[in-house]
Amino acid sequence: MEKLTQLIEGATRANQHIEFVSRLIEKNYLSEEACDALTAQMNEVRSRLADPHLYVAVIGEASSGKSTFINALLGDTLLEMGNITATTAAATVIQHGSAISTSIRFQSGNSEAKRTGPRNRLEFLAESVDKRSSQVLTFTEADEPITVSGIRGLKKLTVRELIMKVTTEPKITQKIASVNITLPAPFLEEGICIIDTPGTNVDIEDHQQVTQRAVNFADGVIILTTARSPMPSSLVKMVREELDLGEQILRSVFLITKMDWIDEEEHIRIVDHVKVQIKRNFSLDGNLPQVFFAVPKIVVQANSGSGNSSLDTQKWLEQFEKLKVELFEFLMRQRATVISEKVLHLLDDLFYMSDSYLAEMWKQFEANRLRLEAAVIPDINQFTLKQKILSEGIVRPAIDGGVIMVQLASDQFRSEVLAKAEREIMKKSSLDEIKTYLNSGLPSLLKRELKELQSQVDTQINDISEAAQVANTQFERNFRDAYKRLQTLKGSILNDNQSSEKLSLNQISFSSLNESNAFKGPSTGATLTTTAIGAVIGTWFFPVIGTAIGAFVGSLFGDIFGPSLDDRKKSLWNELRRDLVAKLSEIKTLALSEVSAYGNNVIVQLEGRIEEHKTYYGRKVSQLRQEQDNQAKAINQLQLQLDQAKYEISRRQQLVKNQLKKLATITF
Repeated sequence: MEKLTQLIEGATRANQHIEFVSRLIEKNYLSEEACDALTAQMNEVRSRLADPHLYVAVIGEASSGKSTFINALLGDTLLEMGNITATTAAATVIQHGSAISTSIRFQSGNSEAKRTGPRNRLEFLAESVDKRSSQVLTFTEADEPITVSGIRGLKKLTVRELIMKVTTEPKITQKIASVNITLPAPFLEEGICIIDTPGTNVDIEDHQQVTQRAVNFADGVIILTTARSPMPSSLVKMVREELDLGEQILRSVFLITKMDWIDEEEHIRIVDHVKVQIKRNFSLDGNLPQVFFAVPKIVVQANSGSGNSSLDTQKWLEQFEKLKVELFEFLMRQRATVISEKVLHLLDDLFYMSDSYLAEMWKQFEANRLRLEAAVIPDINQFTLKQKILSEGIVRPAIDGGVIMVQLASDQFRSEVLAKAEREIMKKSSLDEIKTYLNSGLPSLLKRELKELQSQVDTQINDISEAAQVANTQFERNFRDAYKRLQTLKGSILNDNQSSEKLSLNQISFSSLNESNAFKGPSTGATLTTTAIGAVIGTWFFPVIGTAIGAFVGSLFGDIFGPSLDDRKKSLWNELRRDLVAKLSEIKTLALSEVSAYGNNVIVQLEGRIEEHKTYYGRKVSQLRQEQDNQAKAINQLQLQLDQAKYEISRRQQLVKNQLKKLATITF
């Protein structure tokens, strides 16, 4: 057996290939799911490599005599015969053992199993039925009478009776994942294992799947067909299309059963017909699979003592013994080759899986890289300029409108003061009344009218302030959206999938962007201020106008004898009006200047706030771009490594295919 293992390793170099895939997994390129799948496939390769047994699946349509043939081959009435519909829905493997026993692996949901056998290659066949199945019961003749609690119909049985029931009764077989039987049969001594399957033409989906899995698992296939209906189209379709044996058809054996149903002179014609059908239906040129014929039923009857001793019976018994020898030698000759082929096919599947997973990773990495490259972070200078233009576009109309309104209010203020002052002065009937008005009446008038002007100035300043708040809210929102885009971009890099998280563990850190409120913008103590324009005007106006009025009052009485009172009032008003107009014009200029200055100050404050955002945003963009660059470099490096890995996988796949071609040329 050790020599056989060495031959298979030499033909497949399986351990080297497994080591390569193991290193691929260790590099953490792949997702956890991919690593688990590849590890499971490697375990199956290792299991097949370490298992010297030759697994041969026996397939054929219902009533073709599969169970009868197996019984005849084993020299035992182990399996039920002649039952068309009650076939097993589980994988049934028969291998050599010192005594008859059976290990039954139940599908998940049966809690009665107590003993679990060691993990071996047969578990892969069972797990292909139900990956959750792990409950195994093993029985020998020492356990008789056998009762399996929890399953109706399995009470007080012998091992043989138990085998019959778990492989034929539908209500029981639906609970079974696999059946493994050991038997001290000479044909199995050298490591041949027989896999029994349901009929290929039984219209039960589970049965078809069992046959498919058994053929995929097996190293070789024995295909049964009957002499009365040799190579029916349904069997050809199953073998060619559904089982898809491919090159394995050359390693298969075709057995024509029930040859006693036809005349002896028809035997050669039937065999030739089957060979022609094989060649035609499987597009074979040159070498063909082995074709045997037999009457297994006569052999089983003779072994059980129920047959007759006619010459015809003796002929078929001798023919079957010859068939057993030829079949055994054929299987032994090709054992190393077919096991090597199986290992190579498993390796090919392993490399195909590896290539698929790496291709998916490549696709993910490439998409990630393109996302980084295509991520548009706004040009901060352009963005900032736009915010300033938008802000001024909101505030400037308020400033211009405020200037116009204050200009109109100032003109109204001057007109009201001049008209009311002239009217009051002209109404006075004595110099004392004029003096009293100038000392108290005129200042009161100016104070009242000035309040109206101050109210209008305050209104315009408030309007400018409100416009500034609107502008501030707008650019704060625009920057906040920009910060969110940065945050989203950062998240898209990290949250793509588990594999990209693995990718970034040692090379990339976003800690600089994880600080508190990092994407909410800068904090500042700067606030928009409202100047008390009325108070400023009043503070300037009253001392000046008071001085002017005082000087004017003094001039009223400088000359006791002079023009008449009316003339003096007119002269007085003309002089007073000239001074008042000059001072009121200064008030207008001051009011307009204050509104304009406030508006310009607001714009400066807004632009200063925008500049703060620009600086802060620019710093965050710079950090993110640097981390994007690191991410891109890491992905590019991984892509180079993946490219090398994919090249190596492709090379190894070609080695496997070349070796399979060489093995395919070997004939037996």
